[in-house]
Amino acid sequence: MEGIMVSAATGAVNSLLTKLTALMGEEYKAQKGLFRDIAFLRDELSSMNVLLEKLAGVETLDPQVREWRNQVREMAYDIEDYIDSHMFQLHWPIQEIKARIIVASQRHDRYKVDEVAVGSGSANVVSIDPRLPALYVEAANLVGIDGPREDLIKLVTDEELSVRVVSIVVKKEDYAITKQSDEESLINALRNFLKDKRIFSCDKYIIVVDDIWSIQAWKTVKCALPENSFCSRIIVTTRNISVAKSCCSPYHDFAYKVRLLSEADSETLFYRRVFGSEDKCPLHLKEVSTEIIKKCGGLPLAIITIGSLLSTKSDTREECITVRNSIGLELEKNPDVEEMRVILSLSYNDLPLHLKTCLLYLAIYPKDYEIQMEDLVRRWIAEGFLKVEGRRNLMDVGKLYFNELINRSMIQPLDISYNG
Repeated sequence: MEGIMVSAATGAVNSLLTKLTALMGEEYKAQKGLFRDIAFLRDELSSMNVLLEKLAGVETLDPQVREWRNQVREMAYDIEDYIDSHMFQLHWPIQEIKARIIVASQRHDRYKVDEVAVGSGSANVVSIDPRLPALYVEAANLVGIDGPREDLIKLVTDEELSVRVVSIVVKKEDYAITKQSDEESLINALRNFLKDKRIFSCDKYIIVVDDIWSIQAWKTVKCALPENSFCSRIIVTTRNISVAKSCCSPYHDFAYKVRLLSEADSETLFYRRVFGSEDKCPLHLKEVSTEIIKKCGGLPLAIITIGSLLSTKSDTREECITVRNSIGLELEKNPDVEEMRVILSLSYNDLPLHLKTCLLYLAIYPKDYEIQMEDLVRRWIAEGFLKVEGRRNLMDVGKLYFNELINRSMIQPLDISYNG
């Protein structure tokens, strides 16, 4: 949660910095005093923003640092309001603004915010693998895997497809080798083990590389996989479509995207989790259960989490209605939903800072609201979240950000128009 709040603060400051830079145009250069004051505001806020960006990677903040961050965020909002209200006026409350920034800067120095942040903040580390329960589930209890299982078997066994690497987009946790020497040793060990390796007298082997988070990580893993003529198969799992495509290139390989659960499979998983089976669901809970399943949108993690929560409640319709109405709101504070929050935070923490800000902006829309892509991008532009990159205009940059959030499974497209 701390990282999310810091990302919100950097979004506020970045938006303000964009406006301050714009104000340093020709019309203000003639007013030398005002020009210098605006330059001072921009430079001071830029320095503060550097620290805010560092804090974005810290999950737990010292209370002192948290308070300073909150004050900087609110100050940025107030200054932006000043600019919007006085942009075309000759008299600005510039001295009042300068005074607030100087106070914030002095407070930063007085309490040594940098040192406190580094000394007490904890990085985004998950001590226990949240995948463990899923790794030891009995096969008979799995739901909705029959179709994908058959598809994957066909992909890795059909000689005519000439598939060498199959990438699977999934959602897992990030683990990385920490020492360069360990990396090199592991690569050499794997290459020696796999060299000319055959299984059951066949000229093939299958390797599953689970949970690749970046293209660079795949390039490192690929070093351990020797090229041979045995038509071996490599299955890679990732939650990032761009990484999946990179793993498949330059071969004529395949990125298999895991589908959402069907309505029937969603119902099976939900009723099994809450009541043991659909037959055991009380008649007075049937309708509200259907509504809850629909809200979960075919996402297994959501179904399991909400199902686990309901299994601890009484069999009253009122309890189920309360859970249904609270999905996405009060439930985030419920300890039964903590595991889902931790898993989702892994994807959020992996986002670059500019995408975190753009993603958080979606909170302005009402729950269950269908968001139009171009409307969202225009709002990002108006807030100053986007910067021109090369020859691309701001709308093109916004569409790139939007598509990147889709590729990272952070937002889900509901409908794609004829022009893409």
